[in-house]
Amino acid sequence: MKKKTWEIGFFLILVLAIVLLFRTKKYTETQSMMDTPWEITVFSRGYPHKAFNSAFQTIHNIDSLAYFGGTGDIGRLNRGEKLTLSKDILEIIKQGIYVGKLTDGAFDITIRPVMELWKDFKKINKAPTQEEINKLLPLVNYKNIIINDSTVEFAQKGMKIDLSGIAKGYAVDLAVEKLKSAGIKTGMIRAGGQITVFGNKVWKIGIRNPRKSEVFKVLELKNRAVATSGDYERFFMTGDVRHHHIMNPKTGFSISDCISTTIITDKGVFSDALSTGVFVLGPEKGMALLDSLKIRGIIVTPDMRFLDNNL
Repeated sequence: MKKKTWEIGFFLILVLAIVLLFRTKKYTETQSMMDTPWEITVFSRGYPHKAFNSAFQTIHNIDSLAYFGGTGDIGRLNRGEKLTLSKDILEIIKQGIYVGKLTDGAFDITIRPVMELWKDFKKINKAPTQEEINKLLPLVNYKNIIINDSTVEFAQKGMKIDLSGIAKGYAVDLAVEKLKSAGIKTGMIRAGGQITVFGNKVWKIGIRNPRKSEVFKVLELKNRAVATSGDYERFFMTGDVRHHHIMNPKTGFSISDCISTTIITDKGVFSDALSTGVFVLGPEKGMALLDSLKIRGIIVTPDMRFLDNNL
């Protein structure tokens, strides 16, 4: 009898050990790419090495191809080389042109020449003159990108592409698909202000107050992508003027009508690009565009008004 009781006890312990071993747990890995810390969180039975590796490798590939100053597709294109672009870079460029049309040029992936000028002046903590900006503005127009099959040409010499406002969202979308292909049903990818959640779980995502180190709003999201653009991450001051990285492609200067925009969509590529485009459009035109697209957006103005269309 004692032996039977012991066997039953041993069997129950074994079953419990197996259950604990194969139960779903939360796993997180982080890496730094695209000038941003990337965090991937998934729920899995057992450590998902292959899923993590596949997702991070996908992000790394997009990073190397899209970097405007590297040896990838965009770096070579910006140096005037003629090349057959990768499928992903070609798709990002097409999506960038599409969002450019949606926003009437408020989002423009040919902004790179102006960004380079501001980068040089940031080093000496000085703003370029209107005359210096005006010399480069003719180079900024997404309509002058010519796509022929798998190649891209510029209608004007000196044009350059900058995918930093859209490549991150595209990479998140690809990485999510890699995770799903590896058997991950629920997870989250966070890359700075770009977040995508998928699966049956409802995630609580906090939106930062642009002027304080605190959360001003918590979103409850399921199978959604959210991106926030703000004037508080990369900027420098000249007197009372804040010069930040979100430029109006039509003027070549930073936008001051918004200080933060948050966009919630089905795809990271659109939340990423639209968070910049809406920021440039400003509160009224930006919210009108979001309403017409039936996309939820939250805009914070300089006088700390929090506008939310709650779509």
